[in-house]
Amino acid sequence: MFENRGTVELASGTLQLGRLGAYNQFSGSTRLTGGGMQSPGQLMELMGGSLVGTGTIATNVQNLDSTVAPGATPGSTGILRIAGDYTHPESGSVLEVDLKGTNPGRQFDQLQVTGKRWSTGDRSTSMPPARSRQ
Repeated sequence: MFENRGTVELASGTLQLGRLGAYNQFSGSTRLTGGGMQSPGQLMELMGGSLVGTGTIATNVQNLDSTVAPGATPGSTGILRIAGDYTHPESGSVLEVDLKGTNPGRQFDQLQVTGKRWSTGDRSTSMPPARSRQ
């Protein structure tokens, strides 16, 4: 099992956990800035901190008490893919997306999930300030 309590940045390639199995995050952040993660048949449990960026997580993800935010930085947009199931059950869990237009990944964030999705947690949306018409 791999445990994160700091910062894991996946800048290129794919982190394959293999025999390490599950990925547990208790605090800190996991940032996808060009890379991805793969742990077939295992579970990524987010029990604190954040999962941010663009790229693919190829395993089942449980957001138990953290923030999942597609896009590289707050205010930027992107697509985060989960090739597996995504669970968002707790009130402390947040899915944070930016909405700035109609073009996915460029003007609004997307969380794409190939498996089952279950959500009862909080969702947060950030929109640019409204412009007045003249």
